[in-house]
Amino acid sequence: GASLQEARSTIGVVLDPLQLFERLTAREFLTTMGELRRLDPRLVGERTEQLFDTLQLSGDADRQIAGYSHGMRKKTALAAAVLHRPRLLLLDEPFEGVDPVSARTMRSMLDRFRVGGGTVVFSSHVMDLVERLCDHVAVIHQGVVVASGRTDDLRNGRGLEEAFIDVVGASDVDHEALAWEKMDDGRVRCTLCPRGCVVPDGRRGYCEVRENRGGTYRTLVYGRVCAAHVDPIEKKPLFHFLPGSKAFSIATAGCN
Repeated sequence: GASLQEARSTIGVVLDPLQLFERLTAREFLTTMGELRRLDPRLVGERTEQLFDTLQLSGDADRQIAGYSHGMRKKTALAAAVLHRPRLLLLDEPFEGVDPVSARTMRSMLDRFRVGGGTVVFSSHVMDLVERLCDHVAVIHQGVVVASGRTDDLRNGRGLEEAFIDVVGASDVDHEALAWEKMDDGRVRCTLCPRGCVVPDGRRGYCEVRENRGGTYRTLVYGRVCAAHVDPIEKKPLFHFLPGSKAFSIATAGCN
């Protein structure tokens, strides 16, 4: 009814995967969204220019979305979500696969939205991101909210990732890591990434997910998938292989 339509008019949504009309330019896409929402065309034009300027899309606004990078697509979707000045934003993995520059631009946009009185609700498996951006957190495990509250209260002096693991009932795993070398004095050298951490007994590497236990390097995240997603192949080093196809990605916590 009318009340449902009124409620929908106060909400902006960014889904994952993105729902964009890729044969349109970003400007045409926002104009279409404005028409579908029955907004004043002059207001849509002014608002579109403001959003493109804020999200650093002005120089590409008249290119087809099909030629955009993943970060540019995410910014276009965010612009469409706030075009009608909603009071609530619902974002599904808004920073997944986004380059650091685009992510910073989007965070700045969301900060301005919050300062203006808006509310942002977003889903993410990246605890560091949640910890930096959110003042309230809900933990969902197997489809059920198992904990919620202010971020600082939920952390209770710990990192949010550790708090999350405690809440969902995961136990420490003790699997020997790959890609490391034994050194003298019980130390180990990690060879997994270019950082090449040298780790004394009882300490962890820079990534905080590999630990030296008695001269054996062990992983703390074996079997703990924090993200699983179907991505465009263009996001991967295999971008030249079967263009336009999909790749299944999984990840655990760590510096990667």
